[in-house]
Amino acid sequence: MCFMDREYAISFEAGSGLDEVNSGATTLAGAKKVALGYRRDGARNITIKFYEDGDLRHQWDLKGNKWVQYE
Repeated sequence: MCFMDREYAISFEAGSGLDEVNSGATTLAGAKKVALGYRRDGARNITIKFYEDGDLRHQWDLKGNKWVQYE
């Protein structure tokens, strides 16, 4: 059985500039929770990016308190 490589990454701006990290989450809900933790720590312009086999498949931007999906 073959499993695809899937990753929820979080990109954001912080004191050190623009950064992108692996959320470590396996679901979108989990990635959102991790992203909100970054916001509590002062991050801005937060985006969740879903990669599958290295290709960007979906993207969600945090606008205020709402997630907006872009494909």
